[in-house]
Amino acid sequence: MIKVLTDRSDIFAVLDVTYPEPPEVNSPLFQLENVILTPHIAGSLFDECQRMGEFMLEELKRYINNEPLKWEITKDKASIMG
Repeated sequence: MIKVLTDRSDIFAVLDVTYPEPPEVNSPLFQLENVILTPHIAGSLFDECQRMGEFMLEELKRYINNEPLKWEITKDKASIMG
């Protein structure tokens, strides 16, 4: 897909999910002007994005204040998440 998108600037890709996820740091997906990467929330509906933003802000405040995180993702948790 990356080769096709590199060769064909007349087509576009909007990607919500990649493999690997997130793409590797040096992935061409970050540089191609005909690729849009979303933060894996494209399927979110209604107030869900606002709710996730509020959760993130609360978690950031806990992090800044050196408080225990409520939604911390450890390697063990990440290995079983879908």
